[in-house]
Amino acid sequence: MSDGKIVVYLSEANLAVAYVKRSLKFGAGNKWDDAKKAYEVHHEWAEGVAMNMGYPRPLAKVAGLFMYVIGEARVIAMRMEDGAPPPMNGAHSGINRIRQVANDSIKWGVGNCGEQSAISFTELYNRGVRPLDYMWLTNRKHAFVVIGRKSDSGEDPSAWGDEAVICDPWNNDAYQLMPEMARSTLLAKMQCGCCDAKSQFRID
Repeated sequence: MSDGKIVVYLSEANLAVAYVKRSLKFGAGNKWDDAKKAYEVHHEWAEGVAMNMGYPRPLAKVAGLFMYVIGEARVIAMRMEDGAPPPMNGAHSGINRIRQVANDSIKWGVGNCGEQSAISFTELYNRGVRPLDYMWLTNRKHAFVVIGRKSDSGEDPSAWGDEAVICDPWNNDAYQLMPEMARSTLLAKMQCGCCDAKSQFRID
């Protein structure tokens, strides 16, 4: 294991997490705090516009609620898309598909774990960080990125090597995954009842 490499991987992972948070003004559609923030932003903006146009306060509040519903509709759509890994074949495959998911998420300012992982993967890819894996738990309940995972190491995280670093923007987290504690760490950190994960796309 190279301590210097781990330091670099952790630094890059933390930078990617921070980039995701800056890029999504409404955060995740499936997090209560983020959904509350989205409501407040949409509602306050629309209410202010309505009042400036001369609408009485009761109608302005209705306008704010209406705008929130419109904004949340896209959040709901992305939440439905997030139920499974994005297809990595066809016209939009591999890095192009991941980049498409990331761009759509940034455009709408919202994304769940799959979209947030796509954004972090794309950012790390653009900065030349290698190797990279775009991962989904085998029960399809969570997505994340791994830097430094051993090639062809399978779904068991204890086999990913001692240079594996987790970049998990949905959980606002980045950490080294020690092989001897890999399974218990992922179970505790992700709280999805699963620690095995499959790479959907890898770049060396």
